[in-house]
Amino acid sequence: MMEFIGAEPWNVKAVITKFCVNYSGTICQMCSSGCQYNAIKFRVHSGNMTLPEIDLDECNGCGDCYRSCPKLAIDIKPH
Repeated sequence: MMEFIGAEPWNVKAVITKFCVNYSGTICQMCSSGCQYNAIKFRVHSGNMTLPEIDLDECNGCGDCYRSCPKLAIDIKPH
């Protein structure tokens, strides 16, 4: 992980879309595996579905999660 003293974070954040396979009951955590900042956590929701949640304070918009997602179910959007 490369850090730059005084560097500003990007003005974008990751957003999980409805195309994430976890919403259809398939278990996948590739996005969190690809995130070097641990900004994506999986939480159990109603119906015992384990869904990704992005910690916007930890996400810097680098896109590593986007590249890790086999369904490209993550968008990188201005924040």
